[in-house]
Formats: sequence, structure tokens, C-alpha cells
Amino acid sequence: MMLDAIQLDYGGFNPRFVGITLRFHRSQTWHLWGEFCGAERDPARVVQLGNEYLKRSKEDSFEAFSLATVLLHEKRHFHDFLLSPYGNFLFRLRVSAAVHGLQILGAFGVAYPAGGLVPVPWPKWERTPQDERSRYLGLWAALMPTNTRPLLELPKECQPLLAEVIRAYSKIQELSEGVTIGDTGIRVQPFHIFEASAIIAQTQHIYNVFGAPHADHFYSVILNHPELKRYSLALRVLVALWRRYNEPLDLRTMSAAILWCLLGDYLSDAWKACPTKRFAVLVKYFHDTRTPRRDVPIETLFDDWSIHCGVSSVRSTLLNALHSHQKVLAQMQALPADQLELIRPLFNISRAVAAGHEHMVRSLLADAESYVEPYRYCENSDRWLAAPVLVEFGRFALHQQEAVFQNWILREHLKNPDGTVSVRKAVAPEPTQGVRFVDPDLSTDAADIMLMTDLFFSEVYRDEPNFAYAQEALRSSGLFTMEIL
Repeated sequence: MMLDAIQLDYGGFNPRFVGITLRFHRSQTWHLWGEFCGAERDPARVVQLGNEYLKRSKEDSFEAFSLATVLLHEKRHFHDFLLSPYGNFLFRLRVSAAVHGLQILGAFGVAYPAGGLVPVPWPKWERTPQDERSRYLGLWAALMPTNTRPLLELPKECQPLLAEVIRAYSKIQELSEGVTIGDTGIRVQPFHIFEASAIIAQTQHIYNVFGAPHADHFYSVILNHPELKRYSLALRVLVALWRRYNEPLDLRTMSAAILWCLLGDYLSDAWKACPTKRFAVLVKYFHDTRTPRRDVPIETLFDDWSIHCGVSSVRSTLLNALHSHQKVLAQMQALPADQLELIRPLFNISRAVAAGHEHMVRSLLADAESYVEPYRYCENSDRWLAAPVLVEFGRFALHQQEAVFQNWILREHLKNPDGTVSVRKAVAPEPTQGVRFVDPDLSTDAADIMLMTDLFFSEVYRDEPNFAYAQEALRSSGLFTMEIL
């Protein structure tokens, strides 16, 4: 079975954007998405479509079932991010990097009002020896407009700010590291844990919407196809443990195990709070004893695993986490008025995330089963938080009559002479079902700031496709970024 003829990834949780991101790299994928969305008001038509695609090739049917339920998959990422101490810790680090980075960029604007050339990422430029700097400048000079001034020195007052930016990005990279499970050679990274949670929910949703054969097909492909191993690694480890004991696969208990791995207390347990570390310890526990019984209450499972692994209880972790955003908010509020105004979108998005985190925590503590049990989660999504939906069309752009996007928030688009628009990025008119807590414009404004600071200061993921869009915007103001290889 070859999957290179279809798009494998229709979403991707973007930690800069507080919401859901959908990506359509081909017009065929967008039209297929529209086919299922158009049928939503007629459940019988949805089932009919599912049955029609089940009869097609394995590639076509996998794409159809994946795409039809991608919102639920991405919604689970969004909820796990807002609920977990890990997700909130990463968010605060990103905000810290952006707050300090934005102040540096503001100082650049004051020091160099005419613009110029800026080497990126800046921390790497500061470590670059003089002879290499000269070589880069010679190469860049041939690519820049005449009289473009290189901006090579950071204003002195910015050095403490740069130290905070570097500290935040270093911690983000540290938190993204993986852990090897025992002597298996299997190395699991945090995104594997998040993917397992979303795949479990999505599989249940496919079963609910289309039926058992459709869910079995999706589940089989996502677990076994070589091109999808990066998504299903953690889930495949759990499946192997259930099969080791000849137990029927139990998505509820697997979902509980995955969620437990995301609920570590960084203040009390330090490195042991990392999702991958918790996953490795829990897998060994299951391997040495056996998989849990199906009828054990969620809270009992959480307590048993926390005691065995020597970490804080989930309840105490979540209660402590309720206060985790207050320090960052207080630090931002203490800034001088002009600096606070500069970072206002970051302050406001931090308040929204703090409120969203509290809602998720209190809802889970009140009824953990409704979040852990896949069927209940899928069927009661309006209990959880609503997510703004950002749609990206990549470099191909989507050409449509302007009326098609009448109620959309167009973030990157061009108006064509024939009355059509070419859209590369837009926010959908409505968020997902649920409790609304964040304005879509605020989410996109904050994401744009974080993208800009990532472009200037982050030393990882330099192939981020959205950097090209940020660079285009900067060029219009006379500021050119040149990449240090």
C-alpha cells in the first residue's frame, strides 16, 4: 500500500496558535473536506459517503476517514495542550521568549529606523567567529538591494533580554527530548504521547460516525504502515503490551495511561514529570505486572500509577497547576506602560490560556471519565473548550470567489483582477463546539508575534514554512533576514 499519492497530515498542533490548525496541501484534499462538511447536516449521507469510500482503494478510504474526522483529532491535541502541565509549561516558555524577543526587536527598530540586514537566528550569529561573519557578509551583499545596511550589533541594553530568550528556547528544546524505553531501543518523544491520545479519540470517532469496519481499517493502517510509524509509536507500544497478556485491546485504559503521562508536576517531580519519562516507567510497570483490569475507576488507576512510580498524585498536580500562570502574568503587568502595550497580545493570550487551563482542570477533576473514556469524550465535546480553527493552504493557495470567504478572517491573501481571492491562511467563521474562551483574532495576533520571534531567535526547526511569509512582511518595511547555515 503506497500513501505517497495522498496527503498524510491534515492538521498539526501549532503551539504558537491557541486553537486548531488544518492544512490542505492539495486542492483535491480541500474538495474532499468540503464533501464531508457539506454532508454533516444529513447523517445518512455521511454514512453513505463512508461506505462508498470503504469500497475504494485503501489509500482513498484511509484519506477519507482521516480527513472526515481530523477536527476531532486536532481538538484532542488542543484540549490535551490546555489541560496538561507540560503543554502549559511550553506555552509559558514560548510567551517568555516572545515577550523578551519583541522588546529586542523594538530596540532594533529604534536603533536602525531605516531597516537593514539582520542575520538569523541571532544567538547563532553572536557565536559566529569573525572570519565566518566576513564570509557571510560577502555572500549576502550580492543578494541584497544596494546600500542595504547590515545590522550586526545588538543594542547593549538588550543583552539581558537576549539571555532570557536563549534560556526559554533552550528549555523548550530540553522538554522536547525523548526517552529510550528500557533496553528496547525504542525512543519516544513527547509528541508521540500526544499523538497516541489523539489517535485513540479519532478511532472512536470514526467508529461513532461510520461504523466498525471503517474504524478497523483506519486503526490497522495507522498502526502498521511504515510511513505512519512516527504518529503511532507510543500507541503501538501499548498495543504490544495488551497482546503480550492476550487481553482484548482496551482504548479506555490506554487513554487513561496516555493522559496520566501528560499530567506530571514539574515543580515537585522535575524531570520525572516529563511525559516520555512517565511513559517509560509506566510501560515497564505494565510489562512486569500486567495491563490493568477494564473495570477500575480512572482515579484509582491514576493513584496506583503515581504511587508505584513515586510521583505526585494527579489531583495535587492539577490543583498546583492552577496557579502556574500567575507569576508570568504578574511579571508582564509590572512592565512599564509602553512595553506592556507592545506585548499586549501576549499578555491577553496568556490570560485566556490561564482561564482555559482552569476550565479544563476543574472539569477533569469533577468527572475524569468523561474526558478519558473515548466514546464519552467524542459525544460530549461541547462540554470542553471551543477552539478557533486556522486553515492553511500552503504554497498552492486556494483560488475562490471572494464571497466564499465572506465570514472568514483572511490572514494571508491576494485579491485578483477577476474578483477571486488567493488565500493561503484564514480563520474559519466559527470555532469548534464547546465553551468559547479566546478570540480568534487574538490567537492569530499572538501567533504572528511568536512566529516573528522564532524567526529571529530560535535555533531549531529552521525549515518552518511560515518563516517565508514572515520574511515577506518584513521586507516591505526594509528589514531583510539572512539565514546562517
